[in-house]
Amino acid sequence: MLRIVLTGSPGTGKSSAAKILAKKLGAQAVNDLDFCKKNRIGVFDRKAKERVVPVERLERALKKFLAKKPAKAPVKNAESVILEGHLLCEISIPCDAVVVLRLAPKALEKRLAKRGYPEVKVLDNVFCEETGYCWTRALRNYSGNKIIEADSSASARETAKKILQSLEGLGVDLS
Repeated sequence: MLRIVLTGSPGTGKSSAAKILAKKLGAQAVNDLDFCKKNRIGVFDRKAKERVVPVERLERALKKFLAKKPAKAPVKNAESVILEGHLLCEISIPCDAVVVLRLAPKALEKRLAKRGYPEVKVLDNVFCEETGYCWTRALRNYSGNKIIEADSSASARETAKKILQSLEGLGVDLS
């Protein structure tokens, strides 16, 4: 059983990397916002065009989810999970390792603008990346865990490959 938390600013490639990692490891990939929608955590703010999530509720629900045995085995390693999302740096859940994806602020700005993010959200997320917000929060909330920083400027496949190498280097059992 393997549990990896993959976090970072929006636009750093968490979802893409998580899907590749999940496939390679035979694990399930769980996105924080999809999990919130499915479990009715938080509300969608139409004006801001985003889901507002009480992180304490998210943390409790994820801990409960991780404590359950899967009823069906959707993947070969059914108890293994790659949890990904930018909110995961705000909480602390049991895991084998935490990966914080990082991207140069200018590259992040281009990605978010290309995705049609409003300028205010682009600036907010670029500022968070410049200040290392997710990295700092992950260090604080997951102290005692194996934490790595991974550059996501290359393709998602290359990023996933680097993540696997870093995890192996830390002694994380990927089987």
